[in-house]
Amino acid sequence: AFEGRPRGDAKLYPELSKAYDHKNENDDREIRRIIERIYYELGYVDTHPVVLCPRYPGDEVIDDIVAERERELQDRWKEEAMDRDAERKKRERNTGVRGELR
Repeated sequence: AFEGRPRGDAKLYPELSKAYDHKNENDDREIRRIIERIYYELGYVDTHPVVLCPRYPGDEVIDDIVAERERELQDRWKEEAMDRDAERKKRERNTGVRGELR
């Protein structure tokens, strides 16, 4: 990674203008495959919500979303509690008989 002297004069990367001996041995089919894969991955990035959002919503919007989500969760918890109560009452209906629940 370092170029030149042992510590490379604090240069981590070599200059990009230098010619390298590395030869590109990919054929046209392989290059097309690489390009298609890159476009596929960039398509995922392009459709990501953070990229689509032109600016971050304000605190008021976020607070409204959080409050709405809290209300939804509270409603769901209340429904589940009512279902549990109904099931408990159903099981306790014939108390004093074999298999009663206390």
